[in-house]
Parts: sequence; C-alpha cells; structure tokens
Amino acid sequence: MKYNVGGLEHSVARRLRCQVSELIKQIQSLIPTVMMPVRRFFTAIATATLALSSVAVAQAPVAGLVDFNGDKSSNGSVGGFAVGPYQADLTNFNVQMGVAGLAPLINATIWCVDFNHYANNSADSYYSTAFSGNSAGLPGNGDFSQTRRYAANVNSSALAQRDYRQAAWLIEQYDLSGGTSATYSAVNVQGTIWTLFGASGLTGYTDLASGLPSNASLALTQNWYVLSDYGEYGSASNQEYLTSRPSTVPEPSTYLLMATGLAVLGAVGRRKRKTATIE
Repeated sequence: MKYNVGGLEHSVARRLRCQVSELIKQIQSLIPTVMMPVRRFFTAIATATLALSSVAVAQAPVAGLVDFNGDKSSNGSVGGFAVGPYQADLTNFNVQMGVAGLAPLINATIWCVDFNHYANNSADSYYSTAFSGNSAGLPGNGDFSQTRRYAANVNSSALAQRDYRQAAWLIEQYDLSGGTSATYSAVNVQGTIWTLFGASGLTGYTDLASGLPSNASLALTQNWYVLSDYGEYGSASNQEYLTSRPSTVPEPSTYLLMATGLAVLGAVGRRKRKTATIE
C-alpha cells in the first residue's frame, strides 16, 4: 500500500489548528466568568483600603502660628469692639487645610468667637482643630480638647464642635450675601456669636440665635477650623478664631478628562460587540 505522506501531514496539521483554535475560543469564553470574581475581589480591596485611609488621615489638632493683621474691612462694632471679619497669616496648617506648599496663608479671613480675650498683636502659637466633616485636607478626628468650648461644655468634644458649627453657619450666611444682608450683617453675626460663646450685656445688634437650624440639619459649605491659643481649658490669653477654606470642587479640566475616559470606554465596548457579531 502507498501512503500520501504529504497529504497526511497536511491533514493532521489542519486538524491540530482547528483544535487549537477551538481551545482558544473556549478559554476566551471563560475569561469573563473567571475575571468577574477577581475584579470584584480587587474592587472590595480598593474600597476597604480607601475606607481605612480615610480613617487614618483624620487628624488631631495641629500646632502652628497665627499672626493677627487687623480688620479685613470696617463693619462697625458691638460692645465697643470692632466686629469681623478680620485677617491673619497662618503658618504650618497647609496640609491640614488642603493647601499646596509650605508658604504661610497670607491674610486668611478669620472671625472672633470669644469676646473675653484680646487679639494677639504678634505671631503666636496656636492649635488648629479641624471639623470632623471637612472634605478637603485632613478632616478632624473629633478631638476638640484644645478649644475653649471644650471646657465650657464639661469636657465634651461633641458639644464643643456643635457650638463652633453654629458659629460657622452664621458666618456662612454673611458670606453668602457678600456682606450685604441686613439680617446677617457683620454686626448681627458677630454679636450673636459672642453671646453664644459667653458674652453678656452686649447691645447694638440683633440676636440671631433663634434662627439657628438644629444641629442635625445644620449644613456647612466650607471646611472649618478653630484656631485656639496654646493652653487647654481657656488658660491661654489670646483670642480664639474661626477660619475656613473652600470645599474641594473638581476643576473643568477634571470633568473633561472624566468625559474623555467615558467616551473611550464606550467606544471600546461598541467595538467588542461589533467584533463578536462578525465572528
């Protein structure tokens, strides 16, 4: 018998190619099934890592310097003293406040919260206590023990933060009006804050305390910080302040980048569906 060796080799090779091709298709069909649990696993890991990192960065009060620079604008007086807003140079709070670099924040806007102490007349050591709800920089860890309201509230950080949140809300009403609101004028806002924080007998302003929302519904639009002179339980001699930084908002370029990424993903998905249909 004679065998066509060349034809046999060609037949075997073709059969092998078909088998390999079929095997590759089967493997490809299994990839989504195999990858889905893997993708879910790494997504869960990433989510957990993000949650842990957010807890890890919550920060205790930060030490730095506050250099009071006087009135930001002339807005009248209550009890014979000029009302806010004021301005000051802030040093060593950049990371906490989400500000790039190490240069001091020059002429940052501040407000007094304590009528019974005078403003510092030179750079002085201060703690900055971040509100726990801040969205930029490093949020506070809920420790308000370096603030004066901590002692006034029987050493309760939760009640201290409540008081400062009320003051911050009043200041935001002034800011939202650009300082032109008749109700939330600088005189009314400052006089109400001083009274809320222990001043008595003040005249020449309209008290706004009755219009404060409950703490549960008190929403803030800025990231807020309490600046307290060194020394716990009110023993330090200088004024205590509130200051804020804008909440983090994505820039237009960020939105453009996100839109471009979504468009690319959509195009890839359509291409895959088209390829599958042709096959």
